[in-house]
Amino acid sequence: MYQEEDAQVSLPIDEKIAAFYDFYDYETFWVRREYEHQADVIALQALLKKMGGKKKRIIDVGVGLGRLTPCYASRCVEAVLLDSSSVQLRKTKHHLAGRYQNLSFVHGIAQDMPFSNEYADIIVCVRVSHHIVHLERFIKESMRVLTPGGYMMLEVANKLHMKARLSALRKGTLRQLSTPHPVRVNGMSEDNTPFVNHNPRTVERTLRDAGFSVVAIRSVSNFRLSFFKKIVPRKVLLLFERITQPLLAKLWFGPSVYFLVQKRTRD
Repeated sequence: MYQEEDAQVSLPIDEKIAAFYDFYDYETFWVRREYEHQADVIALQALLKKMGGKKKRIIDVGVGLGRLTPCYASRCVEAVLLDSSSVQLRKTKHHLAGRYQNLSFVHGIAQDMPFSNEYADIIVCVRVSHHIVHLERFIKESMRVLTPGGYMMLEVANKLHMKARLSALRKGTLRQLSTPHPVRVNGMSEDNTPFVNHNPRTVERTLRDAGFSVVAIRSVSNFRLSFFKKIVPRKVLLLFERITQPLLAKLWFGPSVYFLVQKRTRD
């Protein structure tokens, strides 16, 4: 386990996160980030294939507007869409109305999910970890909620991405960057809503210590720099993205790292 010494945030924070997204224009945010969205889709679809056939129940933790729901809705009997913002959840329900018949919408937080033990076969958690300072709490809660042999796809905001390392090398702060603790990032809201990046090495160790086996790791949004997006056609960028996600994971290269982990079965 680790202590978040570099990311001290006053608690409780869950209400602040919910309030932040009650008024946040999440739809406009993603209109400007189609490459990043498609990079997430590539990773999610590839990792879903590794889990085999149709599952009974999937939970999408921090579902937002449900932008990734088309990736998994047909792969389960029931998809449970969980979000801490009741306002956002209502928007999501309206946004997805009539498109799928197997969705349920639940208000709750990642670290204390309102589900019974061994409730779900898969947990999907994308673009949420940057709000969870104490990530081990969510990992432990996911162990409780998953069935034995169940899977979790966890995306983490990567503090060791290549651009950050090059910047730290130039400033002579590479040693500080490599600490196991999460760090604050630019974008901290005025109401002290947490925005943190995590050390993926620490996350991997925490997952293993909690009882997960690591099945696959992907480096995602590898070419999101505005320079690339301006001069390279999106289709070409996404082709490179598809090829390099598993390769660059070994270098913790991209700003997002996806972990596909499986809950170890009882002996």
